[in-house]
Amino acid sequence: MALPNKTKLMIGIFCVVTAFVCIGAIFSIMGNANLQDQKKIASLEVQLTNLIAERASGRMSAAEASRAKGRTLTVQDLVEKASGLYSEEEKKKKEGFLWIDREGKTLLVTLGALNGISPGSKLSVYDGDKKVETLTVESIFDVVSYVKPSKRSVDDFKDNYYRVVLENTD
Repeated sequence: MALPNKTKLMIGIFCVVTAFVCIGAIFSIMGNANLQDQKKIASLEVQLTNLIAERASGRMSAAEASRAKGRTLTVQDLVEKASGLYSEEEKKKKEGFLWIDREGKTLLVTLGALNGISPGSKLSVYDGDKKVETLTVESIFDVVSYVKPSKRSVDDFKDNYYRVVLENTD
């Protein structure tokens, strides 16, 4: 009687170990595929930058074209270009608007690197005069940034637009 139970137990242990090995293999394969995708994306970004530089060669100086060729666009590049497009008043702005994209579950503010925002910056969200949330900046662009709330989820905001203020970093 003990022998059939021992056999069943060994078969069960073998199946559990096999399942863990398969799960490990799946995660390994997925990780490699993700890494390959990231490399492809980086390669495509460089190709796109080169293509833009080639197409704009008649409209940009030789120094700008050679600087742009072979590298991806950075936030600093965006800020340099945007700096000439926006007034000093716009650059000094520390208040903006929060827009909530409910379908994409993302939050976007109308303040960016041009306004002194950087990843990790804190923004206060106001509903009228009442502070309702603190946001943390995740990624920045020249005049907009993606943020995440500290306490709420996207669904907890009842409106689609709010006023935001850059918190003092002193």
